[in-house]
Amino acid sequence: MNDNLKKLAAMIGEPSLKLTTNVGRHTYATGLKRSGANTNYISEALGHATEEQTQTYLDSFEKGAIESWEKKMFNL
Repeated sequence: MNDNLKKLAAMIGEPSLKLTTNVGRHTYATGLKRSGANTNYISEALGHATEEQTQTYLDSFEKGAIESWEKKMFNL
């Protein structure tokens, strides 16, 4: 799967873009958080055992880094 994502990045002219299933998972969780979904729902969607685990996961992202990747991914 990740090899295909690398090919996709090359196809869109961004061969250095690090697309992985993990990036997709982070993007999904961040989108849910930004749309106002509660942490309990995000925890369940990600299959985390506790909301604390999910909160740690969400807190590990730096807003600037996420926005930078979004700009690259969506040509914003």
